[in-house]
Amino acid sequence: MKLFNITDYEKPTPFRDSTLFIIICEGSVREIEYFEFFDRLSRRIKVHAYSPEENKSAPNHVLKAADFYLSKYNDDPLNDNFDSDKDEFWLVMDTDRHADLIHDVIKACNENGVMKYAISNPCFEVWLRFHLKQDSLPPNQNTCEKYKQDLNNSVNGGFHNARHPSLINNANINAEKNILMNGYLPLTGSTTLFELGKKIYSKVKGELKQFNP
Repeated sequence: MKLFNITDYEKPTPFRDSTLFIIICEGSVREIEYFEFFDRLSRRIKVHAYSPEENKSAPNHVLKAADFYLSKYNDDPLNDNFDSDKDEFWLVMDTDRHADLIHDVIKACNENGVMKYAISNPCFEVWLRFHLKQDSLPPNQNTCEKYKQDLNNSVNGGFHNARHPSLINNANINAEKNILMNGYLPLTGSTTLFELGKKIYSKVKGELKQFNP
């Protein structure tokens, strides 16, 4: 099946018991478009992706935005109610510029008990690579710039907001196979986004068969 842009897919009416995913991302473009694809894909899932205020993408700003949206979904009757027993609340972060701030965010998530986190080292493009490739870049090329160049060589523009997310199960498999950790942080060329990815895939794998039969 031909893959169009995300805006070519009409959002189906969700089931009453659909799972709500609230995802707070450091990035404001690729990450948001990536996760919004799944919101338009299935009636079993609602995905609301947000980023912090403009030019405030450090992990502490992600946490501030997470606190705001968690309160908003709990208190505002105009929003979908967040049910911690079945819904998911995730923070998606990178280590490229502010790794020193991640510790406080992880501590806050652990204390909160509702928020979960996924980290890519050094950047979100590590996760995107695993949709199309089975391994990370060689150690001497593990920079954000090299990952972005690699994506541009694989896909025109470096990212397709339907092709990449439609291959999420490839990314889950490849990222988990290549994961290397130092405590709670993935080592360079690794990402823990497969932990979120597997939860999303479990809800949409039937619909994804039309793209990857």
